[in-house]
Amino acid sequence: VFYNCPKLLSFQLNVRCNSISSNAFRGSSIKKYYIYNEYLLSGNYTETSNLGTLLGTQTEEVWISNNSTYSPYLLANCPNLKTARVTGAKVSDFMFYKCPKLEILDLTPQIESLGNYACFDCPNLREVRMNNTNETLKNLKSIGHQVFAFCPNLMEFCIEPSVESVGRANFEGCKNINLIINNNTLSSKWSLSGIFGNNSIGKVTF
Repeated sequence: VFYNCPKLLSFQLNVRCNSISSNAFRGSSIKKYYIYNEYLLSGNYTETSNLGTLLGTQTEEVWISNNSTYSPYLLANCPNLKTARVTGAKVSDFMFYKCPKLEILDLTPQIESLGNYACFDCPNLREVRMNNTNETLKNLKSIGHQVFAFCPNLMEFCIEPSVESVGRANFEGCKNINLIINNNTLSSKWSLSGIFGNNSIGKVTF
């Protein structure tokens, strides 16, 4: 449909669209997508065949807005994705798995869960923020396994009192992070060494 349209820079996927052909955006220069479509956001994807591959390699920014359950691997391995904004209750498993250029993950107050390996091995991820501010995720209840593992440029993350469960090795390899723990029961419920993994991390503040 938009094959070889080099001047088309943004596109909105609304609620009526329920499929995208493999070459729909091939050759285009679209860098920014607004996606509101539950069919596309909850599709059956894999690590190498997902919404990111359908949108094309030029994608730099994605805004996802829907209350549906997002598919695992939704934007995994998206090669040029730099900024992602997600609304809804959960960042799904493997959602941004191995996105090499992802720098900013912008979430909203509705976020309650960060899925397993959601941002695993995103070497340029430096900021996880809420509503484009420095506010913390005060409604977050669950952090899965290795969510931010091997994100060496992630600068800061705060575990608030709302967090009820934390998976293993979430911050393994985050050598520059300032991990702020505002959860008084954390040390009695989970092993801190289990959260950090086998590699050293940056600073921990209680």
